[in-house]
Amino acid sequence: MELLLLYEESSGQQLNREKTAIFFSPNTSSINRQAIQEFWGSNGVQNFDKYLGLPALIGRSKRSIFNGLKERIVRRLQGWKEKFISKAGREILIKAVAQAIPTYTMNCFRLPKTWCDEVNSLIAQYWWGQTKDKRKIHWLKWDKLCAAKEEGGIGFRNLHMFNTALLSKQCWRMLENQQSLFFRVFKAKYFPTCSFLDAQLGSSPSFLWRSFLSGRELLMKGLRWIYKPGSLPQLRWSETQSGNFTVKSAYQLMEKTMREESRGESSSSQIFRWLWRKVWKLRIPGKIKHFIWRAYHDSLPTSLNLFRRRITPNPLCSICGQEEESTIHALWQCAMARNTWALVPGRVQKLPNQGDDFARFMLWMFQNFSKDELEDWAVTAWAIWSARNCFIFEAHQKSPQHIRREVLLLSREYHQAKTPNSAL
Repeated sequence: MELLLLYEESSGQQLNREKTAIFFSPNTSSINRQAIQEFWGSNGVQNFDKYLGLPALIGRSKRSIFNGLKERIVRRLQGWKEKFISKAGREILIKAVAQAIPTYTMNCFRLPKTWCDEVNSLIAQYWWGQTKDKRKIHWLKWDKLCAAKEEGGIGFRNLHMFNTALLSKQCWRMLENQQSLFFRVFKAKYFPTCSFLDAQLGSSPSFLWRSFLSGRELLMKGLRWIYKPGSLPQLRWSETQSGNFTVKSAYQLMEKTMREESRGESSSSQIFRWLWRKVWKLRIPGKIKHFIWRAYHDSLPTSLNLFRRRITPNPLCSICGQEEESTIHALWQCAMARNTWALVPGRVQKLPNQGDDFARFMLWMFQNFSKDELEDWAVTAWAIWSARNCFIFEAHQKSPQHIRREVLLLSREYHQAKTPNSAL
């Protein structure tokens, strides 16, 4: 109390007693608590809510402290569930809003992995269209969705890994700005006689310090000493050309490490990166890119896929009724599909039966066809699937000519919308 009074006299600044609250440790007697409150004219509190958007005090139950953050995400997701939004739209909302909400907090604190898993589960439910009243199949694992787009995923963030990358950035700040107040406070308390890279956890460490040390491990994986004649050795970040740390490069380092530990880096990885770069650069609506992505990963609700999950009793195609409805059958081999492809000009209509693997067929297409042909192929495949759904759910069968007209109309409208100063 004397220190605060001395500060007020020296600086001319005073605490606002009405806005000040006092938190007492369990060791403070009730008599001392009452005396302090009467002296300051401030109330005692059991816990602080937040300061500058972050929890001021963190106890043993980390999940309960950060539950308010999770509830904000839940409210956002519930609001979006009431609206019809395409997969491409959901991707944008998830990346730009839902996964951005905890970023500020993750810059400072290591959120519990169970908390991250719960939020990931909520986002996955929204992505696959699940609501409170209606469950939906999660056709692919969350880790697959979190893979980079060029690796065959959607590029969602693994929140636990992203949290670690953000904390690594704070550690980089300590190495780069050793004259800052931020660095000097932590050095005086936790590593007064050694460097930050050699610092130990210590006794009674704060949750903030624990969080930073969890990010230091990742930072040290990418640090390299650079030796130049006539100058002192410098620590640089090896994952960027400039040698400066970025959160993106740290996250990619974690992804790379995880891939190498799980399956190793194969020569086919470069082929798949090339394939997905071409897929996501196609000049077609985002919903069709996502459709092609799902078809490649065999995550469309075909009769065969539903039969394998014991949802439907019959794996046969609902249109021809002759063969099992796999992805390649629904989009290429079924009579309705073949009749539609026969109307597409060029080499597509002359292609032979492509076996039973749509992913292999798609890879072959992207290796042998031009960009314009691939765009027409993708939109046609989507239109065939749309016509299939119309037949099953609305009992209306579209003719191949009608499907082809829809393809041409959709392509023309999309290119007009993307062309500057196009006639409306």
